[in-house]
Amino acid sequence: MAWIAFQLHTGIVLEDALITFRFAENLATGRGFAFNAGEPVLGTTTPAFTLLLAALARLFGVAAIPVLAHVLLIGFAAVAVGCTARALRVAGCGEAAAAIAAFAIAFHPDVLWSTAGGMETMFVVALMAASFETLARGRTVATGALVGVLVLARPDGIVWAGLALAATMAAGARAGLRAALACVGVLTPWTAWATWMFGNPLPQSMLAKAVTVGPVDPLRLIRPSALRAALAWGAEWLPYPPGPGLAGPGFVVGLVAVVAGAWCLVRPPRVPARVVVALFPLALALAYHVGAAPRAFPWYGVPATWALLVAGAVGAGVAFETVRARPPAASAWIAAGALAAGVAVAAAGVEVSRTIAYEKAFQENEIATRRVIGTWIDGHAAPGAIVAMEAIGYQGTYARRRIIDLAGLVTPEVTRLRRVSRSNAEVYRRVFADMRPGYIVLRSFEVDENRHRDGGPFFENAAAESAFRRSYVEVARRTAPHPRLWGGGASLTIYEFQSAHSGEAVP
Repeated sequence: MAWIAFQLHTGIVLEDALITFRFAENLATGRGFAFNAGEPVLGTTTPAFTLLLAALARLFGVAAIPVLAHVLLIGFAAVAVGCTARALRVAGCGEAAAAIAAFAIAFHPDVLWSTAGGMETMFVVALMAASFETLARGRTVATGALVGVLVLARPDGIVWAGLALAATMAAGARAGLRAALACVGVLTPWTAWATWMFGNPLPQSMLAKAVTVGPVDPLRLIRPSALRAALAWGAEWLPYPPGPGLAGPGFVVGLVAVVAGAWCLVRPPRVPARVVVALFPLALALAYHVGAAPRAFPWYGVPATWALLVAGAVGAGVAFETVRARPPAASAWIAAGALAAGVAVAAAGVEVSRTIAYEKAFQENEIATRRVIGTWIDGHAAPGAIVAMEAIGYQGTYARRRIIDLAGLVTPEVTRLRRVSRSNAEVYRRVFADMRPGYIVLRSFEVDENRHRDGGPFFENAAAESAFRRSYVEVARRTAPHPRLWGGGASLTIYEFQSAHSGEAVP
């Protein structure tokens, strides 16, 4: 299987997957829904996947969590491929479109790394594909239940859920009501428990990112620069993002297929399930643009890529059926179709090859820096030491210490400080002064160049820098073997509280 081969060759385990694994481990071992044992926090955006992993870990042991995640994701990828193909047949899009969609989804680079990476992304896509099929079959209650689970799999699933629930109304008000009640029935138990346990059903990670982004400026939404950036981000979701070499003609072929397929999906006679697929990428792009979602995380766009692949498959299927119906004399049409198909396949091959090389190098960076740093802390820090860091996946997992998350994803106090502080520099000064971590892991440029990763200076003034240097001393520094991939973040430094300085370095 291509998904297994991709994982074995690249060794990919995404940073955020390890955060979910730690939540699942603590939950399975009775330490609560927490990243730091005894500190309950909804610090993962995928409670459904976390609960599923925790339940399986109770049966197979917490050491099996990474393997369990990979096995589940391979199964979810298979569900996504199968449900998509069946839904297209049921929705009247034809055998050619179904076959092309199955092939394109199974071997698309974003599906390969999503399936192998350990995150919940393919769980999300599988739920979308399954609800696409139930919607096409007119099973409104099943659709409502599936999109309810989808929202628990990732909050942005609410965009697909809203479109799908609206589409169930095509079968009548009662059918739509039954679907809505099924969705609410799935969401209510978790929402009630999360509100009771955490005080808010919204993931802390969402709240932290919202504070980092800051209030949404309505004028920003219509500024040309913001619109251009949004379009550029959306272009990355296409089956073939624009780029050099074969990516250029591949982009053109893919875009033509997607536009043609989207038109076929929405034209009369309109089938609700088909319309939902066509509208979803635009709806998701609009939601992300209005919500000022961070654009550094490629897994945000994978569900949209799935929908665009479906549209492209429909467009390619229609073209295939049209060419096949032509008389033998129409050789020009056949040649054009063959050329377009050849370009698409060749571009896909190049993109898969590039993705394999990129993910392998990226994983080597993770192992050589963040995992080594976490392991070093585990071997040198006292059992009760507190460690402050921003990338809590590898570092936090392998450090096995209480973590202060400088991004606030699992440390609500940091988010609170972000709300009341005037600058990023003030946030960090207050975190270090109030929480007094024994170790701090930072990007090297932050102290070296007095430059905060989120903008502005790292130190408010010379006095703040002097106080930091009196309190903390550099004990280790690691640089990624492929620095171009990480840019300024390729070098990481560990600082230790002065009184505990050991002088030992990372091997």
